[in-house]
Amino acid sequence: MSDKISPKRRIPINVITVLGLGVLVAGAIGSVLFLGLSVARENTLELLSEKADMSIDVIIGQIDRQLEPVQQQAEWIADAIRQGRIDPDKGPQLKTFLAGAVSATPQVSAIGFVRPDGAMTAYFRKDKIAADMSWPQGERFAALFEKTKRLTKPTWQSPIWSEDLGQMIVILQHPVRRNDKLLGILNMTVPIARLSRFLANSAVVDLVPFIIYDKTRLIAHPFLIDWRPDDPENTDIPDFGNLGDTVLSHIWEPPTDRLSRLHDSANISTAKLISVSGRQYIFIFREINKYGSKPWTVGQYMDASVVDKQINRLATTLIVGIVFFIVTLTLAVIGGRWVSKPVRAIAVAAGKVHRGDLDHVPVLQPSRILELDLAARSFNEMVDGLRESQMVRQALGRYVPEKVVESLLADGGTIQTLETEATVLFSDIESFTEMTENLGPEGIVALLNDYFSEMVDILERHGGVVTQFQGDAILATFNVPITDADHAGNALQAALDMQRASARRSFGGHTVRMRIGVNTGAVIAGAVGARGRLNYTVHGDAVNLAARIEALNKDYRTRILTTEATASKTQGFALKKIGEIPIRGQSNSVVLYELDPA
Repeated sequence: MSDKISPKRRIPINVITVLGLGVLVAGAIGSVLFLGLSVARENTLELLSEKADMSIDVIIGQIDRQLEPVQQQAEWIADAIRQGRIDPDKGPQLKTFLAGAVSATPQVSAIGFVRPDGAMTAYFRKDKIAADMSWPQGERFAALFEKTKRLTKPTWQSPIWSEDLGQMIVILQHPVRRNDKLLGILNMTVPIARLSRFLANSAVVDLVPFIIYDKTRLIAHPFLIDWRPDDPENTDIPDFGNLGDTVLSHIWEPPTDRLSRLHDSANISTAKLISVSGRQYIFIFREINKYGSKPWTVGQYMDASVVDKQINRLATTLIVGIVFFIVTLTLAVIGGRWVSKPVRAIAVAAGKVHRGDLDHVPVLQPSRILELDLAARSFNEMVDGLRESQMVRQALGRYVPEKVVESLLADGGTIQTLETEATVLFSDIESFTEMTENLGPEGIVALLNDYFSEMVDILERHGGVVTQFQGDAILATFNVPITDADHAGNALQAALDMQRASARRSFGGHTVRMRIGVNTGAVIAGAVGARGRLNYTVHGDAVNLAARIEALNKDYRTRILTTEATASKTQGFALKKIGEIPIRGQSNSVVLYELDPA
């Protein structure tokens, strides 16, 4: 619309400044004086609460980054033992496997597998050794062991002090059962001293961060960086009395003010004002219940006098504004040019944003004019947000299929559950368990990274979407979430190219042999998981059958097996009929074909 305005009718900003500055500044000063001071305290509280709430989000994010990968690793190890890929009774194999797991999970200091008879195999990062040992003796440990054997799900134990590590730890205990028989308990030890260092290094000015366990014990606090118990035999973590923070010990006292406006303005559980020795303190905190039976309280507190300082600074700014109004009337012409310069800078920077050239958008400099300063700050924050969004999309693409990312962005962050016909491809590396014993942790990681990169490229080139990596196995789908009329043919061609790639080259310096199963049928695709952590995957009998026939390659000494449901939808492939085969878990026999990768 601006293109329709004649250039002669456009008014330079310096002219507007000269003619309108007096009236606008006078009205602005009067309004700010009247309204600003009357609501300054509550507005300042809201701004501070947003800052505190963002800081709490950062702390919780750090906790999740330290503990959630441990839970995922524990589940993967438990599955490997449960499915028989790792035999817990083979000491050398188990030790090698545990060493690799510790290497792949830097948060973990030790992993131990305790069998029902109390025998234990463990690997310790500090000493870099694997050892066989027994569960500690004594009535207390016996009772604890019996309680541990009754666990039905992965459980985080209460934090304790470890004299060996010289810091506090939490232990994840994961029961491993097969057909309701307890094979053992997986114990993963995670040091958490780094949480206190993180709080000290990332603390916002005027805010004192903390993490409390079960309302009475301290997990992390800047004061805890050098803390040690007086009695080395005492494994209890410190309470408020051990810390020396006389303010934090009053957190659970009745508040003098609930700060309801502050509470409603941010995503926090509790915001309250508490009086300590005649001084007022603002506590802002949130509870999380993901890591054990007792809640973790994550929060910060600050001296309420900081709010008054903010108000005093605001009042000073307003007074200076009045003086500046008088000076501005005298220097209006010069000021017009001064004002127009940052406006032009915003226009130039906005043009770069419009063209998508985010890497070369200049940082707008602060201005002494409030509106321009706010505009510059907001623009800079907007550009930072766009860069972060771009980085998030790139990072998300490393963990979620690109097609799923595009669907997420197009649908506003949600994925619709879909039931449709699709072709499912399931692949596995032959003798992978033996390879883990021979290659060691670093060799296995290098092999898998090289192998997965090659195979994912092939699958995506043929329209496939990788929905899961299961150890060394790949689960990919065709025709979901992206429609593909020739999904069966594309899946078979992808299987051929995968086999040819594995025969043509090595991965991480080692050759691999792989087996593939392909099946076509009805699947249900969607995002599955907890509310805060979803995983896009597919379910259905067609998926299970693809995995079954992949395993049958071993029996028939083949490399690629597919079903008649897939073969009937394709042309031009060298398919050899195996026969009508009964499949475990299927009520009817399935006609299988071998696809020759030669």
